[in-house]
Amino acid sequence: MYTNLMFRAMFFMIICSSSSLFAQKPQAELSLAFGKPAEKEYLIQGNKRVDSRTGHSLVIYQTRSKLQRAEPEAMAQSYLWWNKDELGLTDDDLSNLKLHFVRESVVGTTIHLRQDWKGVPVQDAEVSLTVKPDLRVTMVHNFFAQNIDLADVTPVITAARARAITIDYLDARGRLTGETQELVILPLEDEARLAYRVRLDCFAPVG
Repeated sequence: MYTNLMFRAMFFMIICSSSSLFAQKPQAELSLAFGKPAEKEYLIQGNKRVDSRTGHSLVIYQTRSKLQRAEPEAMAQSYLWWNKDELGLTDDDLSNLKLHFVRESVVGTTIHLRQDWKGVPVQDAEVSLTVKPDLRVTMVHNFFAQNIDLADVTPVITAARARAITIDYLDARGRLTGETQELVILPLEDEARLAYRVRLDCFAPVG
């Protein structure tokens, strides 16, 4: 039984490359769950989480680096340039990281750089740094998606069509609120795909 206070938030991916068009339903046997690739396996090495496959650092705690005061994006890019080998980043990779947002807290400033490719954001791909007031870097998260090489980022359907496919596939009913449709690149294990990330709140279905 539903009341007007019960909404279900749903996230959906519509793959929209030229070679395919389908709705990706979340399934336990797939590495993709609601459009989010599975986390990389890692090892703990001292103050770092290291990708068990590549050896590159995914998380670094309590680094010894101290930055020169500058604008947040410039400070982050400076740190990444000096540490790009450890993080598995190239100069081209750094050019694909753009300032997404900055969050201030009592422990310092966290700078989020979002990865994009040809102007399209890569889903859940970013690098973030937390910088203390004394400009020491206390934590680095490296969620950069490697090997993005899409030649064309022109979708074969519109955002409106992606919305319609999602609503039809889910049999979404009732008043829809909080809707967004965003063109993104989905970094799957075998290849990157162009997709729409569709979000909506609805009464049904639940689950």
